Amino acid sequence: MASLSSGPVRPFEPTIASWRLLRSGAMTGPENMACDQAILEAAIAAVAEGSPPEVTLRLYAWEPPAVSLGYHQKAEDVDRDRLRRRGIEVVRRPTGGRAIFHARELTYAVVGPLSLFGRRVGVLESYRLLSAAILAGLEERLGVRAELSRGKAPKGPIDRSPVACFQRPAQCDAVAGGKKVVGSAQVRRGECFLQHGSIPLEPREMEEREALLGRDAPAIDSLGSLAEAAGRPIHWQEAAEALILGFTHTLGVNLVEGELCPREREVMESLLTKVTVR
Repeated sequence: MASLSSGPVRPFEPTIASWRLLRSGAMTGPENMACDQAILEAAIAAVAEGSPPEVTLRLYAWEPPAVSLGYHQKAEDVDRDRLRRRGIEVVRRPTGGRAIFHARELTYAVVGPLSLFGRRVGVLESYRLLSAAILAGLEERLGVRAELSRGKAPKGPIDRSPVACFQRPAQCDAVAGGKKVVGSAQVRRGECFLQHGSIPLEPREMEEREALLGRDAPAIDSLGSLAEAAGRPIHWQEAAEALILGFTHTLGVNLVEGELCPREREVMESLLTKVTVR
């Protein structure tokens, strides 16, 4: 990948050049998933009403730790009693996939109209277009060289498990040194999309394995972190600035600091109990 300072080739020219930036910081699991969904629903409503489309980049963390289940995943796939004893919340994502453990990470979400890409693109291609900005920022700011997985890693016994999404990189995920450092998922509703992804800041393989699979489960060898890839500690704010750099330089967008509008806050509040898995 070319250095950002040398003028990188943009993966695409966004049709909307100014995006809203939300630095949400640490929130609970229900708050995070309700917030992402509220932003998506507001975007869908705006497009339906003929309002000017808006794109949002949200950066956040999880406190306390939580487990998110894919939209269609069964709640019985995880041991909720064990998680409850550990003080770990269980929530449901609006996107698909298997269970993900969230702790000590930077999570990003991009929400906007599909027209952002300037042409009709498939889910996988849109993943790659947005991920190009993320990977560029990680390399330029943190020195982490990552690439998108081809999703062809050999399967092992743990792949039959309905949990631990980070155990096996998919085509939409980024790997560094053979380990997954960015796991993303996307959902499309109407003429809008939500893509969000988990970026572990430090090693957490043992904690994730014990929470989701049990103490005696095989190690999740493919689970990585920014600290391991960079060879030094990476703090949340530093990782956030890396993503901001990637989107502004690689895509040429202008990120404007903002906050949730009243409509989004109202929808978010109404979703808090709905996204919580009891």
